[in-house]
Amino acid sequence: MMNPAEKRRRMEQAMYPLCGDVRFQGFMELVREQMDVAVEDAVSDRVIANDRLLNAALGEIRCYKSLIAVFESFKAQADSDNERLAPTD
Repeated sequence: MMNPAEKRRRMEQAMYPLCGDVRFQGFMELVREQMDVAVEDAVSDRVIANDRLLNAALGEIRCYKSLIAVFESFKAQADSDNERLAPTD
């Protein structure tokens, strides 16, 4: 079984080549939208009143935030690499 650091490293390795793909960027926009929906659900009276639902909602939000953070990190790295490697006139 992998520890959290190993899991994150594997996710990063899998995601890095995808960051420049427009289709994957579209997918990440959907992840952001789903996170917004999850936040709205998490603050509903029904969820707040039930510890189990609240914990599930918070876990879902944390998952989305983690995916977005890894994506944004690699996107920034790729943008930096592209600027560095771009020909200068």
